[in-house]
Amino acid sequence: MQRIIKNNEVVDETWHLLPKDFNIDEISNCDDLIVPLQLWREHARMLKARDGGLGVWLDADEEAEEIGDDVENFQVIALNFPAFTDGRNYSNARLLRERLFLGPAAAARFLPLTDYAEPALRKLLPFDAVMLGMGEDGHVASLIPGSPVLAEAMDPGGRALIAESPEGFGSPPVARITLTLAALLQSRAIFLLIAGEAKRQVIADALAGADVPVRAILAQDRVPVRVFWTPSLGE
Repeated sequence: MQRIIKNNEVVDETWHLLPKDFNIDEISNCDDLIVPLQLWREHARMLKARDGGLGVWLDADEEAEEIGDDVENFQVIALNFPAFTDGRNYSNARLLRERLFLGPAAAARFLPLTDYAEPALRKLLPFDAVMLGMGEDGHVASLIPGSPVLAEAMDPGGRALIAESPEGFGSPPVARITLTLAALLQSRAIFLLIAGEAKRQVIADALAGADVPVRAILAQDRVPVRVFWTPSLGE
């Protein structure tokens, strides 16, 4: 079972995210499940009858209005951002915040990472947890190998929390904005989520000394780091 940081405590994470192609015949009665919107549309009655917790996740091309009348059935609402350049779910995030988050959920905050977000970010420090993916080039966040701002952004003692990288680097080679290494290290825990053999090898190479950005996360001793790996996104 995975563990997460919640209210400054490490607790068991009981929720399971189901893929879009999940076979409803294999669904469990007691587990806490976050189901894709289409599965909810097709099997709402069955899902509501289960004993376990229920949540729903929305893809970037799905609208939060579609769950407006059903929101009371969900303990969790998740939004998928398929790529850092795909901001379509920010509209859903705003809608959920303004219309659907009630009670304790009203405390949730969405903070877009922009060049003027640094003052708001400083008020959140230290982060309870930072969750990172990683590219096959060893980048984390948008700390891209070859970027002209990489050296400054990778300074663990740097003052800046945000760095902007020009287009022409990474895949796709678009302009990016990222938290700096100094910002990432101002957290109570870092969780690195990777999938596939290629990325597992990148981690192994980084631990062996390869000069890639993720090594700075793995080699430091200021913040606990846990790596979660799966053979593929579909498993």
